[in-house]
Amino acid sequence: MTTDHPASRTVELWIRGCTSPAPDSNQERALDTLEQLDERGVVEGVTVGVWGDTFESSSLSEQVSQLERIQSRLEAFEAWAAENDRRLEPCFRRRQTHSQLTGANREVWRLPAVALAEFDGDDLVHVAPCRDGDRTVDIFDRLEVLESGTGSETVVRFDGNRGNPRETGDGDRTEPRTERDEFAGPRVGNPYGTR
Repeated sequence: MTTDHPASRTVELWIRGCTSPAPDSNQERALDTLEQLDERGVVEGVTVGVWGDTFESSSLSEQVSQLERIQSRLEAFEAWAAENDRRLEPCFRRRQTHSQLTGANREVWRLPAVALAEFDGDDLVHVAPCRDGDRTVDIFDRLEVLESGTGSETVVRFDGNRGNPRETGDGDRTEPRTERDEFAGPRVGNPYGTR
């Protein structure tokens, strides 16, 4: 089968841990779609990463490989967003906290229930969810582009309606979505023990 995607196209799906997704959840739907894309040869591989609802940057992040991987990805996501005129907020929320007790400042990220990172070889080429102006590009927008075989090089943009994503140009969605629509899911405790 011939596709428009380079053979080195891989995808990471990041999901919240410590929950069993319902059969109709965004996590389950994304996993099913990615499995189909992998089977059809649209992507070379799919990796699933697990994170909590929050992530705290700390010295522990440098000592624990899974925490280091999450921190590395978040930094890469920020760099990708800056290079592609996108915003990660409010999908990924970052704030500084200060401990009155220890005087320490920490950076804490609020993470979405499900996120997608797409790579061409070692290059990060797309992150979802993200914001493009006043529009949110969710993981299913990107999966639709991958399924159609047109999303090999650029970021998702819209040509006027929710069901018709395209790679370039500007347009408005006909149905704006709220943060609750896109990131609904059970709130779970942080498996890393940080707040």
